[in-house]
Amino acid sequence: MKILATAICALSLSACTFHIHVHEAPRLALPAEPAQARMAQPGDSLTGVVVDAQGHPMRARIAAVGESGSFSTSTDDEGRFDLASPGFAVSVLHASTPQGTCAVQSIPASGHAAKLVLQPGSTLVLQFEGASNVRCAIFSGALRVEDFTLRPGKSATAIVPAGGLSVRVYEGQHVLEERKLELAAGATQTLVLSGDA
Repeated sequence: MKILATAICALSLSACTFHIHVHEAPRLALPAEPAQARMAQPGDSLTGVVVDAQGHPMRARIAAVGESGSFSTSTDDEGRFDLASPGFAVSVLHASTPQGTCAVQSIPASGHAAKLVLQPGSTLVLQFEGASNVRCAIFSGALRVEDFTLRPGKSATAIVPAGGLSVRVYEGQHVLEERKLELAAGATQTLVLSGDA
């Protein structure tokens, strides 16, 4: 009887199937690195086309903007541009028209042409009351969309994206004055700057 019970027990165990599940520990997602905009280096050729919202080519002013200035040219009748990057790295292309439209784009990947689609912008008129020339940078969000020299007693006009803007007057690494403003599409605003913090 004992032999029969042992045999039945052994048969029961051999019919059993054991399932062992091994689970990996969950992987922690690392924070994504912030996207780095490509920067054109001195000597790079920046090419592309400027079109309106319907895709028609447009004549426009094109500025290649970096942390130490800007360099501009105009498109041809087909909206095309081809300019050599100036002697400093640039990160943004800014197209603008006298009709108050503009487009801003980070420098495209190497070997790719930029396509800038014009949208209604805002007009910013800057008047400088300081005693000597200074630099002026205009930011739309985190993008520097203009960088040029302000001269005493002279006004400068920029067609810029609508929305939140920051205007910075500086000399080298020293910020002399910074103003923040909000402009609606189609709006024109005059800003008087003195170069005083």
